[in-house]
Amino acid sequence: MIAALASTDLRLLSIGSLVVLCGFILFAGSIYLLLAALLGKKMAYLLEATCFFAFLMILSSLWTWGFFSQGPETPTNQGPKGTEAHWLPLDGGLQASGEEYPVALKYPEAPWAPPNDATAASKEPMETAVKQFMADQANAEAGIQVQTEIPAAAGGRGPAEYPDGKVPFTPDQFTVEDVRFTTEGDKSLGAARAFYNGGGPEVTVVAVHDPGNVWIYSWVFLVASIIGFAVHVPFLDREEKKRKEILTSKPASWRGKGGS
Repeated sequence: MIAALASTDLRLLSIGSLVVLCGFILFAGSIYLLLAALLGKKMAYLLEATCFFAFLMILSSLWTWGFFSQGPETPTNQGPKGTEAHWLPLDGGLQASGEEYPVALKYPEAPWAPPNDATAASKEPMETAVKQFMADQANAEAGIQVQTEIPAAAGGRGPAEYPDGKVPFTPDQFTVEDVRFTTEGDKSLGAARAFYNGGGPEVTVVAVHDPGNVWIYSWVFLVASIIGFAVHVPFLDREEKKRKEILTSKPASWRGKGGS
């Protein structure tokens, strides 16, 4: 079953990569053919590549900084995004573990505090992260390999099938209570108690807030486009000067020295 899922994922990746490649060949290739017919192969490549990196540099700059393109409140990092900020559960047990963050041993007492004005927005994401953590742990203990369901219309094989009738645990089968927050150094920490709705022990889960790296791809595209532009411009300039010399040079006389 896992092999079938891996095969499906590989097939979808292959199809997606082929579509992107064909799109690039169609749009960039057609422009290159037109330019090559007018300017020659080398000049056509340098001109198209320079324009492409210049356009990408402008676009990635808008992704990265916004430049007030939508007003003073223009959001930034609006291009391809990395990992969003999220709560990352570290450990779960009958008691909080203080192996990495000693303050966890004091939960639920001070300095742990219920959500306030500053942390209220983190309560729901924290609960979601704890529920997902509990479901993952329960599936791991039960030996259930959760499968990603891909609709048949998208190239998948329909609903996932599990051997021996085992049904995976889902986050909505767990309840989270007594969510509290604190800090240790420059880290924001959260903790909560969670239990399975069908019965079982109450588990204390400690999580750390990961700020993520939403900005990473915007900066990668920006830096890559700047490098690509800087590399191609000198070659384009040199090729343009050669072309200009050829076009403006005086034609050689067809007469020989002894001609009259």
